Parts: sequence; structure tokens; C-alpha cells
Amino acid sequence: MEPLKRLKTTYLVQAILLLEYCWTHSKPNFQFSFLLIRLYNYLGCGSLALRAYQRLALKQVQLDTLSYTMFDRISSQHPHKFGHVPEGSSADRTTVEQFQKQQKVYRNARGQITKNMWTSFQQNNYNSIFEMKEVSDTLSHTLSGAMSVIESRKILRITEPGTALTSIFGGYDILRKSSLER
Repeated sequence: MEPLKRLKTTYLVQAILLLEYCWTHSKPNFQFSFLLIRLYNYLGCGSLALRAYQRLALKQVQLDTLSYTMFDRISSQHPHKFGHVPEGSSADRTTVEQFQKQQKVYRNARGQITKNMWTSFQQNNYNSIFEMKEVSDTLSHTLSGAMSVIESRKILRITEPGTALTSIFGGYDILRKSSLER
């Protein structure tokens, strides 16, 4: 975190104000939100970073590919509940809930891929089976998946030290055993 008296911090705050202003005039421009997330995290403003992150309205695989912008090392920066939740956001008030949402994507994708592979097999479309197997393997060995498990585990140890963590509650079920053995 930067001391507020430094000139560098003044420039960061000015950049944030400019980006917030620009975002109000160009909401579809996701680059503004990405920059705001990084700047807010740099200054240690976790709830403001979450607000910028939720503006992105990430879905499905986007949660895997872009979650690092907000949740990389979040357990050391903002492990507690967010006090100021973005407007219209009743869910995902804590980082653990956000990680559970992300882990649900992995669980659902695995089930959907298995179902689609069976359908392709029944329709004699064997090439797509190999492609879906590759997608399944990629999702099972993703860095964001491992990050969501590790960071949520750290946060729960900090915020709720007496909680017993099962493999499903801890998120380990989304990772394949071969990735845990590496």
C-alpha cells in the first residue's frame, strides 16, 4: 500500500478518478474496469476493486480466464467480507462466495462435457469427443481453478479458524487427483 502523501499516490488517485469518469461514459469498455481493478488493488481498496470487477459481469469460462485480475493473492489483501457491496448485488458478498461461484462453473462444465461426449459417441461424431476431452483436461488443470481452491482455503482459515473443511467445501473436488500429485 502506498502512503497517501507521495506524489505517486496522487497520480494514482487522479488516474482512478479519470478512469471512473470515463467508465460512466463508456460502460461497455472493459479495459477501464481492468485498470481500475489493478489500481484499487495496488492501493489496498478491496471493496472498490470488487465493484469494478463485478461491472465486468463475467460468466462461465471468463471466470476462469479473468479471475486472476481480482483474486490473485486476495487472501492477504482482503480476506474479510466486503462492507460496501456494489449496487444490485445481493450475492457474492465475500471472496469465498465468489470462489464458490467460480468452482461451480468447473463442476458444471465437467458434467456438461461428459454429457456432450456421450451424445457425440451416440451420434458417431468421434472427432468432437477428443476435442471435448482436451477441454475437460484444460479446465481440470487450470491455474485459476487451483488459485480459487488455495485462496478460499486460506481465507477460511483466517476468517473462520474452527471450520472443518471437507474436500468439497474446500474446493478440492474440482481438481483432478493428477493435478494434486504434481
